[in-house]
Formats: sequence, structure tokens, C-alpha cells
Amino acid sequence: DSIQIILLDPISGETIELRYDNRLVESQAAFDHLNAFEVGDVVRVNGVVLGWFNGARLIYFDAEQIEVIVDPSEGAIDAFFINFFDDLIPSQVDTSINLPLSLTVGSQVYTIIYSSDNLDFFENDGTVIRPAFGESDEEIVLTISISDGDDYSKELSYQFIVLAFTTGFEFIETFSTFTEVTASYSNTETSSQGLFDIQWTHIGMRDEGNFGIEGAGILFRSNDATWDPFLQSDIITTGISSFSIDMRKAFTGGGNRQIRVIIRPENGDPIVRLSQTFGSASGGSDVIETFFFDDFNPISGNFTIRIENVGNQITLDNLSWND
Repeated sequence: DSIQIILLDPISGETIELRYDNRLVESQAAFDHLNAFEVGDVVRVNGVVLGWFNGARLIYFDAEQIEVIVDPSEGAIDAFFINFFDDLIPSQVDTSINLPLSLTVGSQVYTIIYSSDNLDFFENDGTVIRPAFGESDEEIVLTISISDGDDYSKELSYQFIVLAFTTGFEFIETFSTFTEVTASYSNTETSSQGLFDIQWTHIGMRDEGNFGIEGAGILFRSNDATWDPFLQSDIITTGISSFSIDMRKAFTGGGNRQIRVIIRPENGDPIVRLSQTFGSASGGSDVIETFFFDDFNPISGNFTIRIENVGNQITLDNLSWND
């Protein structure tokens, strides 16, 4: 009547319980499909999360949703890594790639080392630095070395393109490298390494959740008597002549969404601008607002950027400026 299979997630090391129960759907084909699995098979599962009980439980309704992609009798380890990285590495990239430093297959942990042939545009940790607007796309060759520290080693090579920016902004912070930003708001000042080797300090901030704009982003909690969320850059050396940032209403509560931007030159008075307000009506919204200004004397030297949330919960992305 039922079959239970325990799967191991090669990245997290967590176990996943896979169950066939004919009380939910009766199918001889599905039963036979699962019953044919062997220890060591590598499978791809396209199920739906049913719930949690000492681990994830998935539900599926079609035998084709669970497929064996590697049979242990057919060079399982090599084929597993080839399948895994074929899925992970695209032919064109415009955001950073989360490259795992180890993978677990069965009970064996494999260490992975990455080597990019063009560190100016793709770093060994998967960070992407896109060519500026008007420049050519950059070709990358990424070598992946896999080892169990004993008798297994494998080297893979992938060739792909880092796409140049297609807008006139020379510097665009996409927040894709803010690994310290999680699904929970930060309650203490936290530092994150951004693009262009710029360090950022922030508080009252989390990831974009279900309110993203274009991939990774940041989401400020509401400004109130307790919290004064902000994002503050370290010294930026590029100079600045214009500024832009994309904004989106986060969550569904009413109240204005608005930010304050402070550009502070090393010498001289700060430039302070308030964005337009939006999102005051109750209910969700996927409308993207862009806050742009260039009504200031260009700064040729060092400066910092500070963004303060002065309204309710708001998502930010594509923080951009020209030198």
C-alpha cells in the first residue's frame, strides 16, 4: 500500500522523506516506478511540499515527477557532478552564482574548488562583476575541481558569458553578494560586501522575500519609534554625477513608502533628497517605482551613500550611479 524512500540533499545534507501512499492516488505505474529505486540512485524530484515532521515531506501525483538521473552502475559520481553543474552554470550570467564549496553524495563529502580565468568579471566565489554600459560582454572559463580527499578527483570546465550592463549607469549595486542578509530583519548593525569592493553597513533590513524587483534585493522594515532602518556605504572613490534606485511596496499594509538618500562628499555639504511617496493604499502591489536625481554639482572625489527608510516596509534594488 505504501513505500517510503529517504533522500539526501547533496547541498544541505538534510534528509527528505519520499512516500507513495495509494490512499492519495492509486497507480501501479507510480508504485512500480518507486519500487525500482536502488540505494545510490541520484534522483530529481519535482514534488510539492506537504509539510514538515522531522524533515521535509513532499507529495507528487505523477511518476514522471521523480526521475533517476544517475544510476550507480553507470559512473554515478561523474554523472552526478556533470548533471549538477550543467543545471547550475548558465550560458549567460548577469547576477552572481551561489557556488557550493562541498557536496554530499551518499555518505561521502566532496570538496569543490573553483578557478576563473577572468577574475575582473567573475570571481572564484561566484561573484559577477558586469562590464559597464557600452563595453563588450566578457567570456569566462570556469574550472571546477572536485575531490573526496582520497582516490576520487574530477575536473570540469564551463564556458559562459558575463553580460554587460544595458543601461547608462556605470555602477549598479544589485545586492546579490549580500550573503549576511536573510529572511529575518537584522537587529544589530551588520556589514555586507557589495559589488565594486564596496562595504555596506545596515540595520533593520532583510532579503526581498516575495517582494523582489529583479532577483536579489533588500527589504527595509517600517520606520517607527523603535527602528530607524538604514543602509550606509563605506567610502566610494568613483565620484558621482547622478543617482537612481528601484523601489517596490513590500507586504500589504497601508501607509506611505518613502526613502531618504544622503550623498556625503569627503569635502562639502551633503546632498539630501527624499523620494516620491507611494503604496499608501492597503493591498499588495508589484509596481516598480524609480527614484532618480542628478540636480547637484557632480562629485569628482570620494563620497558615501546613506539610504534611510522614512516610511513603511519597502523593497530596494538596482542602486545605481554614474561617475
